[in-house]
This record gives sequence, C-alpha cells and structure tokens, in this order.
Amino acid sequence: MFLRARLWNNLSRAGFIRSYSKINLERLENRSLLRVQGSDATTFLQGLITNDMNHFQHGASSIYSMLLNTAGRVLFDTMIYRMSPEQSDHFLVECDAGLVDALRKHLTMFRIRKKVEIAPAECSVWAVFSQEKGSLPEQASCEGVSIYKDARLAELGYRIITDKTVSLDASSPKRCNLNMSAEDKTSQSNTIITFACELCKWTESCSYFGKQAPFVRNLKFEEDCYVMRDPFCPPPSVKQSSSVEYFIVIGANCRICSRVVCKNLECSFFYANTFCRQCSL
Repeated sequence: MFLRARLWNNLSRAGFIRSYSKINLERLENRSLLRVQGSDATTFLQGLITNDMNHFQHGASSIYSMLLNTAGRVLFDTMIYRMSPEQSDHFLVECDAGLVDALRKHLTMFRIRKKVEIAPAECSVWAVFSQEKGSLPEQASCEGVSIYKDARLAELGYRIITDKTVSLDASSPKRCNLNMSAEDKTSQSNTIITFACELCKWTESCSYFGKQAPFVRNLKFEEDCYVMRDPFCPPPSVKQSSSVEYFIVIGANCRICSRVVCKNLECSFFYANTFCRQCSL
C-alpha cells in the first residue's frame, strides 16, 4: 500500500495527474465537434438521428443520439448540444475525433435544399465527473464556457465546451466553479493535509490525520495516522463488504520523539505503535 502512495506522488509530480479531489476535470482529446446552424437545423437533424429534437423545446440542453445507415446499422454515436435558448437553431454535434470528417460528409450528403451550415467547430471538449455519488452539484455555471449535463447518465457528470484558446488547467483563471456549497468547499480544504517525513524528506498531500477517518468504514486505528484516499481505487459501494479498502496509511508520529515519519521500512517500524528508526536502535 505504501508503494501505491509513492507511485501516486511520482505521477503527480510528473504531471500525469492534474489534481486529487473528489471532482475531476479532464480534457477529451479523442472527441471533436461540428457546428450545425441555420433556420432548418432542427428539422434537418430530426430526420437523421435516432433521438427526438423536440426534447430541446421541453428544456433539454443536450441529447445523446446515433446516426444510422439505410440498413439500420450504427454509423456514429453523438452528443448534440444546443448553444443557448436564444440560439434555437444553433447546435454542436460531438463525435469521435477520428470520425468527424466522415460525419461531416454524411451530414452534407443529406443537406439538399436545407438552410443549414455544417462546419468544424474550433472548440475543445472537457468532462467533469466524480467517483463519489452525490458530490456533483445539480446545476453548474462558469463564465466564458458552455456547460451541459451528460445526456446519458447523471453519474457521468458534465460536458464542458470551450474555445481551443481557453484553458481549464488548475492554474488557469477560467477554471470552472461548479457551484459547490460553501460547506463543501470548506470541508474539502480542511481535508488537505501536507505530510512530510522528517527522515527521508518525502512529502505528500493526505486527507486525514487521526484515528478514525470519515472515509474508512468500521475501522479505528490504534494511533493517530496520516491517511490518504487510495487514488487507484474507487470508493466501495454500500453493497460491498466493509473490509474493502480505499485508503492508504502513509505515516504517523514516532511514539517516543514525536517525529513525523513515513511507513517506509527505512524510516520507521510498527510494533503496537510507530517508532522511527533512530529511536528503535
């Protein structure tokens, strides 16, 4: 388990993992968008997709749909977004990046006497999702970008559409605010603890210090420990056994000198309590 924490630390420093929190934001490099707009855009798409464009008239901002060939076989699976209620005939069609040219050709083939423009959209697609049920808000807003609930399942979170010039990296001022309540923000900030081993100088962010972490079920530690959520495992569901682990104990205070030490065998050992290597000699 300690090696998993070390691996997480190395991946974070190398930039492969942007952040560690219950809400994740990822850019979908394998998805592209086409812009379909014009006075006939709604009826044009209605005749080609397997879903019903009338959902937009009843408040939907996005729908999931497929496009079929004449034999009824699936050619493309897509997400269709309405730009805004004021732009009722302006849509973005999301599909696999490797098929965007084929989709454009397919749509153009049926654009006979229709007042419709079909063109690539210079936009990026992002996904906001969570591994913890209920941690995403019911509504989301962010200035300068378009945010849509995933039309397939609520558990899949949101899709975010931005211009390609806009960055949503953690350092960007346009990072989206998902309208978490003040209590949620406070609880998240309070659970970020910086752990630093005084012997090997290893540092890591953990989620809890104490004997009974709120995310560890039916288990109380014998001593105060530094505990992090296991970044490689999703939280166990209610139906799973209480013995399922999704946490890692990365360190504790030495019983004798109170020095903060990690669980590496070169720094400490455990016998009823944690002792640093210097005190154990």
